[in-house]
Formats: sequence, C-alpha cells, structure tokens
Amino acid sequence: STLSQKGTEMYMAPEARFGMQKGSYNVDIYALGLVMYRLLNENRMPFEPMPRDKEMLSTKDREKALLNRLNGEEIPFPSKADLKLGRIILKACAYDQEARYQSAEEMKQELINWLRNKKESRENKSINEEKQDYDDKTKNVFPRIIEKRKEKEINQESNKYPEDGDDIYIVEKIKSGQRHIY
Repeated sequence: STLSQKGTEMYMAPEARFGMQKGSYNVDIYALGLVMYRLLNENRMPFEPMPRDKEMLSTKDREKALLNRLNGEEIPFPSKADLKLGRIILKACAYDQEARYQSAEEMKQELINWLRNKKESRENKSINEEKQDYDDKTKNVFPRIIEKRKEKEINQESNKYPEDGDDIYIVEKIKSGQRHIY
C-alpha cells in the first residue's frame, strides 16, 4: 500500500494491518486484548516463546509470532489468566472481526461480571475458610468438653465438690428437697 500506516504493528488488528476493511471500534478492542494478553502472559505476545535461559527474544522470534497472529492461527491461552478472563481476552483478540466484541461496552460488561464473580468467589472462599477454622477448633475442643462432662458426672455420682476453676451450677430438686452442685 502506498498509504502510510498509523499505529504499532505489534498491536494492530489484521484488517487494519492489511487494509482489508475500513476500521471500526473493534480494532481498538483487538489492541486492548493484546495489551491484556501481554500483561497476563509473562510480558510475551501470542506465539512468542516463553523465557527459558534467555530473557531477550530474537527479531526472528518476534517476526514469526507476528506472522502467526496476522495469518489467523488460533491464539494460545494466556499463561497467567484464569479461565473466564482468558476467554474474554481471546474473544477480544479474535482474528475474525465478527467474532470479537462489537463494542467497548460489551467487553466492559464482561469484565465487570468477571470481576464481580471473582470477588464473590473470594468472599465465599473466605467464609468457607472461616467455617473450616471454626469446625477444626470445635473438633479440637469437643473431646475435652466430653471429658470434662464425664468427670463432672463421676464427681456428681461420688458427691465430690467441683475443683477450683470449674463452673458451678446449683440445681435444686424441689420435689425431693435435695440440692445438687454440679
């Protein structure tokens, strides 16, 4: 093309890169999806190899990754994204313009729902963890309570007085006129 291009090739949607159709808002959604992808994929764009020994990527690796993406290969899942967020990102980065979000509002709503579900999940997990801690403490205390009750029953049967520090309950049996200390 003899026309100049505006934008960063690394984040360009295929239709913008090749001048296939006039641009729409979802080319910006595509670029946003790639930014999110990079943030959740150890600072690597789709198809770029993950860091091993070396931190820097070669120009050849970057070009190959760009060609794979612009040729419509299915983008791999971002390595640090959970399932729902990864799907949102992949939909934003879809090769086919019609498969992407058709408005920023649509993508925003999906992200809000994801965030809300994540927050609720975290709160439920926190409540379940607190309940589990309570159950664990109860299980540890319960045998001691049973043991103390048995001791009290033995003390009651032998008419022994409770030891210092024990709770004392005075129960009177009106009919028999007897008084028992527990």
